[in-house]
Amino acid sequence: MQPLVIALVGVVILIIGMVPCLPRMELVDIESSAGMEVVENVETIIAEFIEAGAARNVEAASDYWSPKLATEEEIVEYIESRYDDLFAGYERLNVDSWLGTSIGDIDSCNARGEIIYTDAKILPFEAWLEKENDVWKIIDILIGQPPYFLLRMP
Repeated sequence: MQPLVIALVGVVILIIGMVPCLPRMELVDIESSAGMEVVENVETIIAEFIEAGAARNVEAASDYWSPKLATEEEIVEYIESRYDDLFAGYERLNVDSWLGTSIGDIDSCNARGEIIYTDAKILPFEAWLEKENDVWKIIDILIGQPPYFLLRMP
């Protein structure tokens, strides 16, 4: 009986802690023009990052990353160490699903989809982005299937 009471108290504390955040949190409506703009911007940022990686243009690739979360040196390491497996032969990107949220002044988005390569290889990806000074920046990306899907950036 005592473990059940402890578990219930924990759930109550969790719910009480979440209540103040609920009025400020909203999901972005994909049907709205603002929601469609977010989708297009996010898809463009991810695609341009991968294109820059495929071109080994590290300076351009760095522009798409949040400077708080990845240095240019880390991006160089990421692209060069995984170039043949994740960037070479990039053709296009498809975003299958995404979720955008707005909590106060913080805008963020999670996108999932697949990357299509010229040799018919297809790798899944998942990316997280945040809006910094009205510009979308990548904060994390996972590309590929094991073992690559487990290699996080940076």
